[in-house]
Amino acid sequence: MDTSVRIAIERQNPWWQNQSFPTGIPHLSRYPDIDLYLSLREVLVLLGARRIGKSTLLYQIIADMIQKTVQPKSILYLNLDEPILNAHAQEPGFLMDIIERYRIEHHGLSCVCMDEVQLCPHWASTVKIIYDTIPDIKLITTGSTSQVIEHEMSLRLSGRYLPVRIYPLNFSEFLTFIGKENPSTVEKNVLMMQFLRYGGFPRIVLEENEKVKDVLLRQYYETIYLKDILIPRTIRSTQDLISLLYICLSQVGNLVSFHRLAGSLKISADTVKEYIGYAEDAYLLHLIRKFDYYDKNQQSN
Repeated sequence: MDTSVRIAIERQNPWWQNQSFPTGIPHLSRYPDIDLYLSLREVLVLLGARRIGKSTLLYQIIADMIQKTVQPKSILYLNLDEPILNAHAQEPGFLMDIIERYRIEHHGLSCVCMDEVQLCPHWASTVKIIYDTIPDIKLITTGSTSQVIEHEMSLRLSGRYLPVRIYPLNFSEFLTFIGKENPSTVEKNVLMMQFLRYGGFPRIVLEENEKVKDVLLRQYYETIYLKDILIPRTIRSTQDLISLLYICLSQVGNLVSFHRLAGSLKISADTVKEYIGYAEDAYLLHLIRKFDYYDKNQQSN
């Protein structure tokens, strides 16, 4: 193993040296399924948009394990967004080699956490091998691109995983994060408008400067657009995609029509569906179908 890789891994696992690490505001209670699934053999998969707090939840899970007397050195965390690790992502045996080495050095591992697994093409085969051959290791993964991850899980990990979707903070959690659990009616109305304007990304909620909030939100959008929509796919017209996303994001909470969107952009309705599907896979948008007793009508509307 390269010295640079070893240094990166040790930096990602500060609990091995009894060092503190950021666990953020306690948030695990919002997801009772996580506590349930941790006690089961299946792989725990946390899915959600970038910057939504998946890594912080992982840190909270690790801190909870250590508090419950799990040995710190038996927990291995790998952030696959780390440039040094990402440089080896195309090597089929890279992840398995790391896990085996630390398993031997630490005389066993209780838990392996892999963050942003969609960045490593061989993550699913590695998880399957560990699940099938080393039953003592609990596996936890996170990912930001639902189609890629769910396809790999269905293909290689069928019956071996339990997914939990991580969402932005709701209004009640927003109030907890800013220390306003019991605001007056007037104050609650003001805070609701703030919540509707900036949303529930934890880092944005905790930022007080409005200009910084705007800059960070723009960066979040650009990162999701580039890393989870544009780069993984061959897009016929990036300008059409940009225009479509702009229209959709300006219509949050309103009725939209694939055919009307297609007409305004002078592209086909099928292309509109395809591009919106990409945005949904990246958790940038979430469509709610118009209710109808007939599935055919729901799909057409």
